[in-house]
This record gives sequence, C-alpha cells and structure tokens, in this order.
Amino acid sequence: MRTLAAAAVLLSAALVPRPFGAHPPHDALAPVELLLDGRETLAGVAVGPDATVYVTAPARGRVLAVSPDGVPSLLLRGLDDPRGVALDREARLLVVERGRGRVLRHEPDGRLAPLAQRLRRPEWIAAAADGALYLTARRLLGADGSDPDEAWLIVRLAGAGAAPSVVAHDLRGLEGLALDPRALYAAARGAVLRWPLDAGGPHGPPARLGAREIQRARGLALDARGALYAADGDRVTKLHPDGRLTSFARRLDAAAGLALGPDGSLHVAEAGR
Repeated sequence: MRTLAAAAVLLSAALVPRPFGAHPPHDALAPVELLLDGRETLAGVAVGPDATVYVTAPARGRVLAVSPDGVPSLLLRGLDDPRGVALDREARLLVVERGRGRVLRHEPDGRLAPLAQRLRRPEWIAAAADGALYLTARRLLGADGSDPDEAWLIVRLAGAGAAPSVVAHDLRGLEGLALDPRALYAAARGAVLRWPLDAGGPHGPPARLGAREIQRARGLALDARGALYAADGDRVTKLHPDGRLTSFARRLDAAAGLALGPDGSLHVAEAGR
C-alpha cells in the first residue's frame, strides 16, 4: 500500500445511485461519504455497535477513531505496524500488531492487554460469537526462510491466553477474513475461500468463490443477508448468496479493510487518495 493521501470511505447500504458531490472519482451503487482524509497509510477498519469507526495506520503505528458524529481522534499510538482490527463480543477493540507478533485488546481503562504473542507476522483478524479469534499469519518455507512467496496459515485462538491452533495452512496470498455462524471466509490469491464451521472451527477443504472474477482480494465483510463484499484493488465486488458476483464500487485507490456498520453501511479503508 503506497504512503499517499489516504481515506476512509463510507458507502451507504441503500443501493440507489446518486452523484457523489465532493468526490466524483468514486463510482459506487450507493452514496459515498468521506470519513477520513489525510496523509496516512490505512489498513484495517472495524465499526463498533455505537457506529464508532476504528482504522489502523501502520506506517505511523496508530489507531484512529471516528465518532458517530464524524469527529476523528487519535486512539492509540506507538504500535509497531498495526494491521487488522475487530470487535469482540463485548465490543472491545482488538488490534493485530504485526511488527511485534501480537494481538492486543483495548480495555475500557485504556490498557492494552496482550491476548496472543510470538506470532509470525500476523495481519488480519476475525472474531467469532463464541469468543474465538481467527488470525492470518506467516509460515516460512525452508530452513533459511528463503522462499520469496511465503506460505500463509490461519490460526484459531479459543480465548485469551490460549495456545493458537492451526486450522488452515499452505495458503498463498492470504489476506482478510470474515465469519458468519456457518462458515469462515478468507481472501486468497485469485479467489475467496470458504470453509464450513463446526464447534471446533473450520473443517474440510475450502470452496473457491469468484475464482474467475476476483484477482487479489484483501478485506472482506459479510452483511446481514449473507452477501460477501471483497476489496479487490480499485473495486469492491459483491458475492451474493445465490453465487452471483456484481460490482458494488469502483475507482477506489488500493482498497484494503472492509467493515459493515450497525446500519448496514459499508466502510472501506483505502490508501493513495
């Protein structure tokens, strides 16, 4: 992701085209609102039940928050390459600190509690309703780690302090994660992967969704109707429950994290604008 003027964009859930006003380059099936605009490199985004938006800025080691009335503030700083963010079942913010190989939980008193440490380049996170966490991480191939295309894996944390268990491995180009009660989704090179879920996590070989249309998906988000949104370069693609793929937004600049707000609005972290 390039370090240029960055933005966090909100796309309304209403699928009604209209002019975008101040930002005509965006092309989407919804009104567009700019929530953040500044010289930050953005990565992950999450939205709380009160509609507060949380965005990571890896290059500066920061997490920014945008209040429901649109006021931005600096929430956390001094982190080492923060990437994915999510909310747990108690609406506490979870941050993946890639540089230190940790997952942190932001407590109500402002402390950062480490939930997992000594992970190898963790990046994206998804929180399940039962309290389990799913993370992407790297596994180097070869004794000297010389493989330039390192394999990825997905690990599951059953709870705070629990040892991570590997639930998927030998994945290529792994990026964002998304969950619903029935399945785990992962953005990978050339497709979105879907594993059925049971009480112990995902099982069986994954199904490949959008293998012809999706090139290099990054962030993923699921809506209440079961549609999956995938950030793919300069666009967001919508995978409908019946298998159809449609374009939801175009002319974005390095779309990364995606998140749905409590009103169904889609939030996109993009860099380069």
